[in-house]
Amino acid sequence: SPMALASKLGTLLHNACAIDGDCDSAGSKWKEGAAAYELTARYFLSKGLPALADALIQEWWRELSIRQQKECQWFPISIPAFLLYQIFFSIGDHGKAFRWILLSYAHDILSNHYEGNAPQLLRATFGLSEKDLATFTEIGAKCRYNIEKHENGWGLQDGFPEEVVRRFAKNTGRAPYADQISHLTTHGDFPVSPGYLQILLQNLDKKARNTKEKGERLEQIAFYLMALLPGCIPKHAVIDTDKAQETDLVVRNLYHSSNIISDLFGRHILVECKNHKDSISVSHVGYFLFRMRLTHANFGVIFAPKGITGKDEEDKAARALVRRAFHEDGNTCVVIDRGDLDRLVTEKRSFYWLLIDKYEEFRFGKPRESKE
Repeated sequence: SPMALASKLGTLLHNACAIDGDCDSAGSKWKEGAAAYELTARYFLSKGLPALADALIQEWWRELSIRQQKECQWFPISIPAFLLYQIFFSIGDHGKAFRWILLSYAHDILSNHYEGNAPQLLRATFGLSEKDLATFTEIGAKCRYNIEKHENGWGLQDGFPEEVVRRFAKNTGRAPYADQISHLTTHGDFPVSPGYLQILLQNLDKKARNTKEKGERLEQIAFYLMALLPGCIPKHAVIDTDKAQETDLVVRNLYHSSNIISDLFGRHILVECKNHKDSISVSHVGYFLFRMRLTHANFGVIFAPKGITGKDEEDKAARALVRRAFHEDGNTCVVIDRGDLDRLVTEKRSFYWLLIDKYEEFRFGKPRESKE
């Protein structure tokens, strides 16, 4: 069967391109392994099996991401990203195609390789202006400068194309990334890069120079993950008109038509980041729920590595506040803790499905454990 063939070929390619394999992706014959992956993906596409091509190349992309984080060296990540662009463009999913071509070009910039046609595709196919393309290229060049300054530069946050895209999406001036996402709908969420997220988590564990830097590290994680949701673009450090309150992130669902994100969570999601050494207090939870009420936001997410599970009484009080907000206002607030973030790396979890699980668990509870 096609699935059995895909599994067998995937195993063969994985072994060939793994550490000490015949076509080790970090060795002298990496191009042969890359060519084999490309040939296999095109075979499945020619047979009308894009899902199998997608699964094969995404697994390769994940493996390269993990190896870069662990080995702190260059890997040909641009190639699977470009192949994934072609796969999704061929099936009409231009939203995902746009993100993959951005990642491919970002990695070309980090590698100081400008011979590909990604810039032309971004201009001609997706309508990115010369100015926006220049901004993106400049962001990538700054990241490359930091890579070149450090001995293990490819193991830095700046060594991953996701960092270039994150900074581009965060641009608070004109919003070319947001404009594209609002028009280019996609059929699902974008996958987590395990190597990049692991680097962000490692940075979270490092001693910060001050409280601001400590908070910004968690906000970077929240921004990256929330931007993986279909149609969603976060805005950073949003201050209300009266300057009475500031929200770490306001996530906007910019799709013109409704999708499951807007149906479940609404058009705006409030996000609070609390990078505290202990669990967050009931007062922090209450203030966040109050801001949700003031802004009529139906869904909120608190990123708190230590969660809200403090002392028994305080724990009960915090959870009671969250339940009360739901019963009185219909507002749902979920907490993403360090365990959730680690599982996104180790268990190949989708952030979208993590949020769905949290949302449904809050509203309906957990499924009864089967005794079978």
